[in-house]
Amino acid sequence: IAMPGRLATQKRILDLRAQLRMAILDNKPQAERDALMTRIAADEVAHMKGRNTCAEALRMILTVEQFAELKRLYLAGLR
Repeated sequence: IAMPGRLATQKRILDLRAQLRMAILDNKPQAERDALMTRIAADEVAHMKGRNTCAEALRMILTVEQFAELKRLYLAGLR
């Protein structure tokens, strides 16, 4: 999934999690909650596959040193 697709998937996951939260709090039928959980899980897998594909593409494009710097900057941004 390219970056815009990954961002859309992330937003959909957040929306689905909010729906699940309310379904739990509102005591919706278990089948409805299970369906939301299944959709969240599928979207999470798609998102992680997209991240993996992106990282693999960057490893093919960048030098080892460039990728190491990108990784350092990425990890610094998570803090």
